[in-house]
Amino acid sequence: MKKLAIALFAVVCMAMFIAPAYADDRVSLSGSMRVRAWDKDYANGSDASWWDQRFRIQTTINIADDVKAVMRADYGDGKWGSDYTTNYNGGLVTRPNRGSSSAIDIDRGYLQIDKEMWQVTAGQQFVGLGINEVLDANMTGIKLVLKLPVKVSLIYGKANENGNTNDDGNNDDTDLYAVNLGYDRSE
Repeated sequence: MKKLAIALFAVVCMAMFIAPAYADDRVSLSGSMRVRAWDKDYANGSDASWWDQRFRIQTTINIADDVKAVMRADYGDGKWGSDYTTNYNGGLVTRPNRGSSSAIDIDRGYLQIDKEMWQVTAGQQFVGLGINEVLDANMTGIKLVLKLPVKVSLIYGKANENGNTNDDGNNDDTDLYAVNLGYDRSE
């Protein structure tokens, strides 16, 4: 009986290591990595040079044919030598600073429903307004796009809760309301 139990245990352990990996086709990953060098000469005669990097990963989960959830994060986004710390004895082993620009940053996290005549996006999302990018920001809010010959975007965003969810007196919120008109141009 003991040998049978050991053999069964061995088969189960072996199955754990050779079990095929399955990926759900409703989940997709994309991303990019960049390393840049900068060298600038300013009009006042000063100059500056530095390196920076960003590693970005986006996860898209297709919940249904026309419903998706998106999360995008930046890892290690920062300038070399300033947004990273060295180890305690001054060596070259570096780690991102907590609270600096090189920490993990979730810059998009939203749910989107995309129908034939309309689209609604709710959560932390990119909003760009105007030809010359009057607004170019990641914001928390809701955007309804009516897919007419001229696309009409109705946008609500929460700019600032002003320290309290109570909106009386000085605690009143700062909100963004916008309408954007746009069209697709084929050349």
